[in-house]
Formats: sequence, structure tokens, C-alpha cells
Amino acid sequence: MSKELKVKENGLPAGLMPPIKTEIVKPEGFPVEQALSTVSKLKLTERERKILFAPVKEEDVEILPTGMIYLPWVWYAGRLNKAFGTQWALIPKGDPILKDDLILYGNYLFIKGHLMGLVYGECNYIPKNKRMSYGDAIEGAKSNALMRLCKGIGMGLELWNPTFIRKWIKKYAVYHYEEDQYGKKKKLWTKKESVEIPREMEKEVAPVSEKNTEEIEERDKLIEEIESLKPKLPQKTQKFIEANIKTASVDALKRWIKDAYAHIESVSKTETFNPETAPDTPIEAPETKKKKKVKVESTPNQQEFFNKLLKSHTLLESERDTFRDLFTANPSNAIELLKTKTETRRKVEKDLGFKSTQKCPAEILIEFEGLEPEIYKETIKEFDFLADNSTYPALMNKNTVLNFVEQIKEFIEKKRGENE
Repeated sequence: MSKELKVKENGLPAGLMPPIKTEIVKPEGFPVEQALSTVSKLKLTERERKILFAPVKEEDVEILPTGMIYLPWVWYAGRLNKAFGTQWALIPKGDPILKDDLILYGNYLFIKGHLMGLVYGECNYIPKNKRMSYGDAIEGAKSNALMRLCKGIGMGLELWNPTFIRKWIKKYAVYHYEEDQYGKKKKLWTKKESVEIPREMEKEVAPVSEKNTEEIEERDKLIEEIESLKPKLPQKTQKFIEANIKTASVDALKRWIKDAYAHIESVSKTETFNPETAPDTPIEAPETKKKKKVKVESTPNQQEFFNKLLKSHTLLESERDTFRDLFTANPSNAIELLKTKTETRRKVEKDLGFKSTQKCPAEILIEFEGLEPEIYKETIKEFDFLADNSTYPALMNKNTVLNFVEQIKEFIEKKRGENE
């Protein structure tokens, strides 16, 4: 008899998901012996063979941030549908198994009544992440099982051919470096933006909705406004805007504009403006012909204390560069501003429930800056699961961190819309 795992009080209510079992149970009445007798006996027509084993189109291939290439599950399902119509099916081998934060789901593949294989698909599952339900994680494990089964019968084998992999990456992939919360640089891969969507996939692309049209119009207006303000900003800031404006989000553009106006009104302050870390970023007075920047010498104690603050995991590398420049011009001011920023972010970290031995990525902490008090409280409450033991290990992955950042932005935008 299978043993059910108890759902923790602070997890999802038991009534919202089916029982999680620790043993594999055969579907009632499933004819295992009869199924095994059909193994290796399926005869394919020439048409079916050509569809299943046709060469992989390079534009169909995707790449993970780790550099591993893959084909989406819809590619495999599409080929099976084209070859056999509805004469194929995935049959589960009992209930899904939850082991730590991993769901394992055994599935048989049948084609025209013939057993083609059995594999276990897998997918990560974090109970406190409200944006991935138990059902979503099971679907992910099922999709993974389909990919593995199709690989077993010889579909898409190019993806395991070193020559194909090297050629594809050289032609279609690019990489960049990003820092994790420990300041260690990691190489992350993406597919080149110039790759076009295959014709057979064009119908699946969602049309531009009225909401999307409004967002595009709003973004265009914000870009036009920041472009008009740009000449009044420091040269370094202008270059930053030029390099990032095409990919900047609506929220980022709003923060840039807010800080740009603050800079224009505070030209007498000797602080450094950086739209990347707005709205709490210091502001730098523009250079003038009448006034030259004077380098202020720092004391050994100031340098030591500054270096200590600069090592904080709550800072992005771009922010560290900004504060180094500011320290050169005004050590005391730089230390004061840096101390305030790190203390503010550590408070956010504490409010989220992170322990002293845990480190919340700076990318996440930044999103809580400048929020209205009520929205701040609601956002903290919504995302306090990040410090949970079942979620925290996932924050070691840069891609996962960026995903949570997008979720936080969406939640804040939703709350602001409700308050308007």
C-alpha cells in the first residue's frame, strides 16, 4: 500500500493537489505482459519513417543558459501527430513521485498499440512558489518524459552529435557574462535575436493585443522623453542610456526619467547618477568649464572601511564601479551613501526572512527600493517564500533569479494598477 506524504502547514493545502505517493503503482488493469510482447514489433511505413527521422531544422533548436541545446516538447509531439495522428499516447506508470524538490513521473510511450519504451521524466517543484502549481510541475515532468522517449526511438539524435552541436552554437548562439550573488562571473548563453520563427510556427505566435499596443505606445513616449532629457545628463549616463534603451523595461524607463529630473534639479550635488540602479542611485553634477572636479585624498581608514562596504553581496558590479568613481571624488560622501544603500537592502533581506547565513541576490533586493509602504509590505508578504529552505537553493541559479525578478515586477505593477 502506498504511503502518502503529509503537506506542511505552511505549504499548499492538501485539497488543492492530488496525494503525493512514494511508491510506483501500476494503473489498475494495465496489461503489462501483453504490452511487453509488442516491443520492437512496430512496422513503420516509408512515409512515417521519413517524418520521424527527418533531419532536425536548425531554426527549431533552442539553447539553455548553460549552453545545452534542446528541442521543445511541441517539436516531438508535432512529429508524432504528423506521422500517426491520434494513434500514439503516453500512459503514466502510476502516480508522480515527489523526492525532495524534484517530481519524477514514469510514462510509457505507445504507438499503434505497440510499447516503444518507459522512462521517468523530471521537473523541479517548489511548493511555496505560487506561480508553478503542482499540476504545472507534473506537466513539466511529462514533457521531459516525452523528449526522452522520442530520443530512445531515434528522433532528433543530432542534438547529441558533437559536430552538430559545435556548428549550431557557432552559427546561432551568443553568450555574455553576468555575476551571481557572490560576485562570481558566469557565462550565460542565448539564441541570436536574428533567428526567424519557422513558418510552421508563425500561426502559434500570439497576435498583438490592445493591452500590448498600449504598452508599446507608453514605452515609445517614455523613450522619447528620456531622449529629450539625455543631453542634460553626464556623458557617462548618456552612453549608458544609448547602450540599454532598446532593452529597458517600462519600469526602468520611468525610473530613469524620475532620476533624470532629480539630477537636473540638483546639479549642485556631487553624486553619481546611474539609471541602472534607480531610484535610490546618487546623482552626479554635470561637468562645467568653470568648475573642475577636484580629487579629494582619502585616509587609510576610509579606504579600508569603503573596501569592506564594497564587498557587500547586496550590490551589483555596476554599482560598485559607480561608487569607486564617487569615492575618488568625495570619499566621505561615497562612504555615507554606500553605507545607507547596503543597510537599506539588508533590511529588505531581513524583512523577506533571510537568515544571517543566507544571501539574497542584489537583483531581487533592488526591486523593493522606492516602493510605497503598503505595496512594499504586500510584496514582502508575497515573496517571503524565497528565504524558505525549499526555495533558497534555487537562487544559486542566475536564470531562476531573473525569473523571480520578473515575477516581482509583475506583482508590483498589478498592485499599483489596483490602487489607481
